[in-house]
Amino acid sequence: MKLIFGNYFVFLTLFIIFNGAYAQEKTIDINHEILTLNKELSSITDNLYQLNVIKSPLSCKNIKSIENLIENIQSLSHDMPIAISCIVENIDLLHRSIDHKSIPDIAWFLYKNNAISIADELLAFSINNFSKYTESKIKYQKAKYYFLNNHWVNVINLLKETNIEHNLNQEESDYAYYITAVSLQKIQQHRDAIKVYSAIDKNSDYYGVSQINIAVANILQGWWTDAHLILKKSITREMKNKNYEIADRMRLILGFSQIHNEFYRDARNSFRDIGVNSPYVNRAMLGIGLSAMHQKDFSSALNAFSFLSKNKIFDSYTTQSYLLTPFAHEKLGQRRIAEAQYTQAALYYRQKIQLLEQAVSTKKSQYSPLILKTITDITQESDNQESLISILNLTDTNFNKKINSILKNIESLKKYSLPKKILLHLNTIYQKYENILLEVQHHEIVNAQAIYQSYLNQCQYALARLYDEN
Repeated sequence: MKLIFGNYFVFLTLFIIFNGAYAQEKTIDINHEILTLNKELSSITDNLYQLNVIKSPLSCKNIKSIENLIENIQSLSHDMPIAISCIVENIDLLHRSIDHKSIPDIAWFLYKNNAISIADELLAFSINNFSKYTESKIKYQKAKYYFLNNHWVNVINLLKETNIEHNLNQEESDYAYYITAVSLQKIQQHRDAIKVYSAIDKNSDYYGVSQINIAVANILQGWWTDAHLILKKSITREMKNKNYEIADRMRLILGFSQIHNEFYRDARNSFRDIGVNSPYVNRAMLGIGLSAMHQKDFSSALNAFSFLSKNKIFDSYTTQSYLLTPFAHEKLGQRRIAEAQYTQAALYYRQKIQLLEQAVSTKKSQYSPLILKTITDITQESDNQESLISILNLTDTNFNKKINSILKNIESLKKYSLPKKILLHLNTIYQKYENILLEVQHHEIVNAQAIYQSYLNQCQYALARLYDEN
């Protein structure tokens, strides 16, 4: 009886540790591939603008002021290549107005649309002309670009060169400190990250999240007492400020840390304080059930798991409940009910595995909605909030969204009359991005298969044990 429940936790722990380490390694590799491709794509697009292949409209000719240029960029924002060509057309105006407050915003427009070299040219011009204010602002924008693309070391190094306190406003400074600290945590420099988080203003929108990340840094280093104190204090503050969502997120992390440290009664109280309308309610119910199991309060555990299993909105927590509900019945001595539900759960997990096996064999870059939902049911959240693992990892990387955005930009370039050599080069890059997308989706499927298979194995083990005991 004890073995299956123990195995459940052993598997879950090992999966998070092993898969987290492997996923981090894969993420680093893919980030490097994307950075290389981004530079290659930027080089091609720069060449297109320099050759005047993508021509700017007449409205972009003879612009006399930055304000007028910004109006044109905004009106052309639906057609990104044309908007960028308008900027290139007026690069001399930007040079003459390098200290204008809108120059960093234009640089950000270029960075986020992968016109990296053009934005870097503005940065270089500001450096060469000793415009410290604009230099710091553009470096801040470039750091944001690196952060969105998960280039943690680049974020840290670039913001070290930026005079955050003197040249950025309060909101920018707080975000600069935040992304620096997150980047430090991503490369395992937790103590340095804690110091940087402390620089964030208490009235900042990033303050609550920074306190969560400080607590997480303490948890990862084994300083759970400090982490719990931080979370409890922060929950009180966030509730006072009516920031209920972030308070619930804090309760969730606190509760699972309390389970890990065997404070089961405290954990149940933490989870119970999460509201029924909270986006974290499913996770809270799972936490209540697991805490109750540890306390041998099997009736309460069954109530929590049954709530999850009957939930019409599927996510990874409802999927786990199909295994945990019959286990609770078994612990209550309700063997026939447990046997029937183990059988039903095994059938459910087997169907999911078969569907994912079909997905692997198709090797398509875009999988069907049913297959994507199968992955989502086990690996992501129905409410689009970060999973607990994502919270502990600080950021949630969405490669699919990122790569599809880049593919869309390439498609917008290909509609112009391009030289054959450049068009072939663009097609090659497009295929490389698609291959990365396929690799990421394949990796997600393999992860989902491993989880479903573990749940199926435990159902089969439980059924075999029940048959033996009859």
